[in-house]
Amino acid sequence: MIYQKADATESTLEVTHGFGSILLTANEVAQKLRLTNARVYELARRHQIPCVRIGRQVRFDNNQLRTWIEQGGSYLKEDGEQKAE
Repeated sequence: MIYQKADATESTLEVTHGFGSILLTANEVAQKLRLTNARVYELARRHQIPCVRIGRQVRFDNNQLRTWIEQGGSYLKEDGEQKAE
């Protein structure tokens, strides 16, 4: 589902999936984390940041990203589960 966000200062397109969480692009994540796009894609490729793959596209669930950050950005296992520390 795609919808237009009504905001007094800006208008952005947000993509959501069936659970109502916002899916972010690598560029949006890079801006939030103050990283380069290349670094975000590298973290996703190495399964070090939670992401959703849609074909060749990579998106990042805003809620999962927030949880990942709150947990200190710990590495993920290959299956996407958090590694025990």
